Parts: sequence; C-alpha cells; structure tokens
Amino acid sequence: MKQHSEKAPDWEEQRDRIIGLGETSIRKSYYPELQQRITELEKKNRELAIAYEDQTAVSEELRQQCYETAKTEQQLRESEEKYRRFVETANEGILSMTPTSDIIFANQRIADILGYAIEEMQGRNITDFMDPLESQEIASGIKGGRTGFHDIDERKFIHKDGSERWLQVSVTAISGPTGDITGSFVMITDITERKEAEIALQQARNKLKLLNAITFQDIHTAVFSISAYQHLIRDMVADEAAKTYFEREESLLKKIVDTLDFAKNYQQMGIRPPCWQNVHQVFLLAISHLDFSHMAHSIRIDDLEIFADPLLEKALENIFHNVIEHGEHATEVTLGYEERGDHLILIVGDNGVGIPPEEKNMIFDRGYGKGTGLGLFFVREVLSITRMTIKETGMSGQGARFEIAVPRGAYQFPSRMPTG
Repeated sequence: MKQHSEKAPDWEEQRDRIIGLGETSIRKSYYPELQQRITELEKKNRELAIAYEDQTAVSEELRQQCYETAKTEQQLRESEEKYRRFVETANEGILSMTPTSDIIFANQRIADILGYAIEEMQGRNITDFMDPLESQEIASGIKGGRTGFHDIDERKFIHKDGSERWLQVSVTAISGPTGDITGSFVMITDITERKEAEIALQQARNKLKLLNAITFQDIHTAVFSISAYQHLIRDMVADEAAKTYFEREESLLKKIVDTLDFAKNYQQMGIRPPCWQNVHQVFLLAISHLDFSHMAHSIRIDDLEIFADPLLEKALENIFHNVIEHGEHATEVTLGYEERGDHLILIVGDNGVGIPPEEKNMIFDRGYGKGTGLGLFFVREVLSITRMTIKETGMSGQGARFEIAVPRGAYQFPSRMPTG
C-alpha cells in the first residue's frame, strides 16, 4: 500500500474546525436580530428608568399634598374651634336666619337675653320673639322679598317672662349667585337700659318743656300787668323822685322780659336739627324784627348757604340789635364773606363806635354788657352747634366787625355746584 506523505488531520481538530464554522455561521445569521433585540431592551430599560423617576416624583408630590391637606384640615379644625368659642362666648347675640327669618342658629348670648334655651329658638321665626307691632312690620318686609330689617334697627322684643327688651339689630343679607337673598347674618346688642334711660329723659324733657311754657306765660302775663299798673300810677304821682323809681322799675321789668325771652330761645336751641339756610334770606328775616328804617345795609354774599341751627335767624337778629343799641352813631351794616383755605369767614360789620380792645374777648361771655348780657352769648352758643366760631376783629372807633368762621362742609354756593 502506498503511503501518503502528508499527515492525516487529527479528528479533534476537524471537530473543532467544524464547530467553529458553525458558530460563525450562526453568529452571522442571528447577530442583527440579537443586536436589535438588545437595542430595544436597552430603550425599554431607559423608559422604565424614566417612568420610575416620574413615579417617584409623583409619589413625593402626593406625599407632600397629603401633608399639606392634613395641615390645612388641622388649621381648619383649629379655626372652627376658635370661631365656635368666639360665637358661643360673644357679648352680642348672634343669629343665622333663612330668607323668611326662620332661625337656623342662635348663640348662647341671645338665648340668655330673651330667657330661652338655644333649642327653643332654633327653627322658630324671629317674629315669635318680638313685640306684636314690631313683628307685623318685619313680617310685611319679609313678604316684600327683604329681610324685614334695616341695616341697623332698634326693635322691641319680648322676654320669655313677658318683660320688654330693646335690642339693636344689625342685619347683613346673604345673596346667592343670582342676587336673591339666601339668608341673613344678625348681630344683636341689648340696649334695654340705654333705651329706658332715653325714654325717661325724653319724658322729663317734655314735662320740663311744658312747665317752662306755663311758667314763661304766667311770668309774662304778670310782668305785663305790673307794667300797666305802673303806667297808671306813674301818671298819678307828681313827685320827681318817685318817677325816677318808676323808671328803674320799668328797666328791671324789661330786663326780666328779656331774660325770659332768652331762656325761651335757649330752650329751643338744638331741639330742631340743623339745616341749609340762605344767608341773604336769613339776614332779611332777622332785620324784619328790628327798626332798621334809619340803617343802610350792604350785602355781598352771592347765594351763600350755611348749615346751621334754625335759630341762626335769631342769632343774626341779636347781632344787629346790638348794633342799634350800642353802635351809637352807626348808620350802616355790611354783610360779606371771605374764603380762607378750607373754611369760609362770614363778616358782619357796622360803622359805629366799635368795641374797645380790652372787651373783645369778653363780649361773648354770659352776663357781660350793658343790657342783659345774653345777646352775644346766645349768638356764640347757636353757632357752636354746627362747629362755627365767632370773634370781634374791628378797630375801636371805626365800627364793629364780627367774623364767623364756617368750617369746610358747612357752607356751599348752589350756583357753583355741577348740574346734570
């Protein structure tokens, strides 16, 4: 047999070579697919990582929200507790009512004021606890679609024991989205003692006013009768010394009459509310009560109006009476004004003898002067009701000059007001 020169391949080497060729073939066949699969898995892994991070963030946010919610709920509970204590211990009565004034809630204070238990008040209408006349008015208002109360009212209620209670009622209507009244919140203060004191004071004033009117009339009648008798007796007396005494008595009687007139006017001061008054008209009315036939007057006040007590006319009358009585050679009076900053000065002057410097600060005091000493004192009192002041600024020997300071808001010129 012929022998080959080359060595025969080892069987193991052949096997390894065949396996290697297979692996290479398999690798070449499946590598792209494996690579794509790996890429997809890596992408999903990144997405899962991002999703996990998002989930972690959301979980943290949810935990924070839960914490904030718990904190808010705690604060609300504390707030509710605080306001509950406030409502229960408030010195004012507190009610919550339906649009028809049925009581939804009542605190302990209002229950104590009216002598009921809270449970006895809730569910009932507020008119059940009021004076019958008051409750009719409230019920009428409710039918008209209102709460029946004004914003702040003073109303008479009836205590459980039948006694009267005066309560100040402050009502705040609660409106819905469409503007309809859905209920009301009510604050109530017991003003019984104050109201009873006011009623008692008014009754005392009425009695005093009646007494004064009767007294004034009786004294006036008596003085008039005495004056008449004096006049008759004086004509019967020839002695000059006696006539002098009669003259002094007449002077005293006149002073009594003047004092009575002052007291009567002073009593009326502040009784009627202040009002807007045209100064020119008031001036004309004031001098109509005096003998101004020999007195010229110069008026430069446009259509000035001032807010003053209705006795302003009497006050100006007293000023001009003072000119006639004490101005000696005065023949003219003037009335004008100046605007100074935020206030106005009403100026009343004359061309008489004027006021000595040492008397300027005393002429408005009660009792000072040559007559009763009440005229200019009365003027100051009337003006002070609406915060006006008066002073004398004239030059002695050149006439008197009264300056009345009128504060801002207490004077106006209708012609300057915008129209339309």
